[in-house]
Amino acid sequence: MIPASERPKLDAALNLLGRGRLGEARARLARLLADHPGDPEIQLHLAGAHHAAGRFNEAADLFAEISTRLPALDIAAIGWARALRDLGESNASIRVLKRGLALAPGNPRLLAELAGLAHFEHEFETAIRLNQHLTRLASGDASVLANIAEALAELQREAEALVYMDQAIALDPNTAQLRLNRAFTLLALGRYREGWAAYEARLDPAIPDSPKRNLTLPRWQGEPLADKHILVCSEQGVGDQFFFGAYLPRLIREAAAVTIETDPRLVTLFARSLPDATISAYSRRVVGQHPHFNYAWLSRDENSPNCHIELASLPHAFDEDHREPVAPGGYLMADADQVSTWSEQLSRIAQGRPVIGLFWRSGLITPSRARFYPIIEYWGPVLSIKECCFVSLQFDDDREDIEKAKTLFGAEIVKLDGIDLRNDFEQLAALCRVLDGVVAPSTTTANLASALGTRTVIVDRTRSWPPMIGDKEAILSATERVFPPDQGDWDWVFREARRRVLAWLGRADD
Repeated sequence: MIPASERPKLDAALNLLGRGRLGEARARLARLLADHPGDPEIQLHLAGAHHAAGRFNEAADLFAEISTRLPALDIAAIGWARALRDLGESNASIRVLKRGLALAPGNPRLLAELAGLAHFEHEFETAIRLNQHLTRLASGDASVLANIAEALAELQREAEALVYMDQAIALDPNTAQLRLNRAFTLLALGRYREGWAAYEARLDPAIPDSPKRNLTLPRWQGEPLADKHILVCSEQGVGDQFFFGAYLPRLIREAAAVTIETDPRLVTLFARSLPDATISAYSRRVVGQHPHFNYAWLSRDENSPNCHIELASLPHAFDEDHREPVAPGGYLMADADQVSTWSEQLSRIAQGRPVIGLFWRSGLITPSRARFYPIIEYWGPVLSIKECCFVSLQFDDDREDIEKAKTLFGAEIVKLDGIDLRNDFEQLAALCRVLDGVVAPSTTTANLASALGTRTVIVDRTRSWPPMIGDKEAILSATERVFPPDQGDWDWVFREARRRVLAWLGRADD
């Protein structure tokens, strides 16, 4: 055990860890461990720091050493199992947890971890069964009820999920994440006013990525805006700004003046599209997971904003019920000269064929995220539409997938030169505006295309929360969402996506 005299060093390392300064924390913990070899407390913290830094092999090795030496220490077994899971070794992770349960049958922490692993592997019925067993062992645990609710929602059984979510919140009303999860369930059920009200929980400081602002302006509470200059505060990612930005034209119509804070990469696009608003780049730094927004750039005179609202709070502020589409034809406007340039280039490439943009995977692939991005092998029903010209909208190295598409389906996917598809939203907007359609998972690029009015099919492995009117999104209604009757059935999804694309072309399926 670490001596009391060394405790301040450990506390200092843990303070760095809590502030997200992972490299410094790991270095200090490693020095402490060198001075006190085999100390399980230091080892556990260092293994956890390795895991937080994404160094899963080092985390797994250290947790394994602790667990082998101290097999009754369940926290070490859990850490080892999580590291193995994130290395993609789920079977090994299960073996570690089952070994722990053989030593301590009914251990609720190990059972909860096993249930979580089942959820991670999309074995939702198993996750529900294990969590229901846990409710009998640990009645009154809100997190177990919430986990059942999440698994039910994944199975598209949202009404049942809401029952468990409400039980969890009754036991633990102060946990913001429970209230935020409830918001998504309400939105999926079509209870939109309640859902948007509950979505305000995302701003709770306890939410890991909630924004922090040094802003003293009062928050707009829905009162008339005719004499207000309102600041719309940026939040979340670029794709969310495209999505919720659909409400900005209405806000501009109703307010005396509007200043919009946004990602610096979007300033010119928003300024062109929303000429009656003032567009300003945010000043932001990220500490841990929290974005911290600084407003030193904001003027402090009679023409400055006198209230503010977060961008994603606009549906709640407008008491949205989604009876009518928000932006039926899109609301963004690409640069005309760049549109002309891309039109000429694609015309030469496509030779009269319709051009469909494709996006199939995220730039950040982890075991948990990968399941939302269908691998190229699933895309056959779309890629086999011979009369289309397909263009890659991927911003990473996709040469292997492009070659695979050619081998498997005889499909040519064009990779365009001279465009930064990750950061140059001016060029990407012009390109998307010229396309005849886009097929993609729910991504920034898909939301941008739809916000420009380009027909977009979003493919999803299960029903998701964005409000719908028929088979189109209520907010960006150029988007058609395709999700299967049974979650995870990508084959069904791509057969339906093919049907949608053929409908764009005025063709029935063969």
